[in-house]
Amino acid sequence: MVWVIGVVACLTHIVALQSHTRAGLLRAISVALGLWSIHFAMLEAYETSAILLVGVAYNLGVAARPRRRVAAVALLLYLIGALMAMSLSGWVVAIGSTFFVVGGLMREVMWVRCFFLAGYASFAFNGMIVGSWIAVTNETLLSAGNLRAMYRDHKKRRLQAAAASR
Repeated sequence: MVWVIGVVACLTHIVALQSHTRAGLLRAISVALGLWSIHFAMLEAYETSAILLVGVAYNLGVAARPRRRVAAVALLLYLIGALMAMSLSGWVVAIGSTFFVVGGLMREVMWVRCFFLAGYASFAFNGMIVGSWIAVTNETLLSAGNLRAMYRDHKKRRLQAAAASR
């Protein structure tokens, strides 16, 4: 069952990256993070699971527009989580989650994706720590998908700029 939830979370996360809007991206990622929280709880990585639930609430709270107060509360919770963490996994996820919070403050989807890349690297390392190879695979696929989406968005903007200059 752990694998099934991990695979569904992975697929949900990959589909989320196809969103063209910041709000859609953050809402879809919230669903994936909820599934990942269940996955890690089943692996008895409770610190990781709790931190991911904060991520769900944060993403939903800033999906409509960046909110500094919501970000400050999330960062405070991650800092508290990191200070109270008894494991390397807790630290790594708290640091990675910080990248996602900062990304959530960005107005441009390209900047959101840049900060998310750093978060994906951190979460891949956490997957190695707790022995969730589906999580490592997920973060690798998400990084590749995110890079592809960044290229797609950049190419689209470049074509629009060229059309506007004519």
